Amino acid sequence: FANTGLTSIPVGLFSNFGGTPTNRLFQGTFQNTEISNIPDTLFMGIKGDASQPLGEYIFANTFEGTDITSIPAGLFSSVRGTPSVGMFSNTFAYTKITSIPENLFSTISGAPAKFMFQRTFASTPITSIPKDLFVSIKGDPAESMFASTFESCKSLSGQIPGSLFANISGAPVYGMFMSTFKNSSGLSSWIPPELFRGIKTEGFITGQMSDVFLGTGILEQCP
Repeated sequence: FANTGLTSIPVGLFSNFGGTPTNRLFQGTFQNTEISNIPDTLFMGIKGDASQPLGEYIFANTFEGTDITSIPAGLFSSVRGTPSVGMFSNTFAYTKITSIPENLFSTISGAPAKFMFQRTFASTPITSIPKDLFVSIKGDPAESMFASTFESCKSLSGQIPGSLFANISGAPVYGMFMSTFKNSSGLSSWIPPELFRGIKTEGFITGQMSDVFLGTGILEQCP
């Protein structure tokens, strides 16, 4: 359906889908269409195995560039598995969503994977970030895991939740927080002291946090 004039998603469209998700299963499915709503049960048939990785890039670009204004709280509630490469890369980027359900990713748990949340919500008008959004992601950092996740979310305001990455711990890797909040100009106040507490300080990896707060109101207010 990508790059078509599609305006709505039929309820039950994927009702016959079941079993373990595969690589790129829904990559770009509705990208750059004119849909404005997502059925609550769209992915209800996708189950997966809680002990196994989801398909790589399974939901990459799925709704990117559409007119959706909200995300159903239970959109991925039946999806089980551990993080996989690029699983939610650009999923909701360039949409019109204004909020993120706190438990959106709660059924996906385990160690971070490369590019897992790269640009997931970039350039959207969200106004806040739920403090427990990534609470089920636990373990050592992975390359570009949160690269540009909230980049250019200009309606974000206030302070970043200090517990946002609370369960990420270990040695730094390339691009792990590269441009995560870049150009989200409404962000201000201090950087919560606990935000990156789990990241070990020994050693340095080029690009590990390049431009993470560039273009926000945070840098000028650091103590």
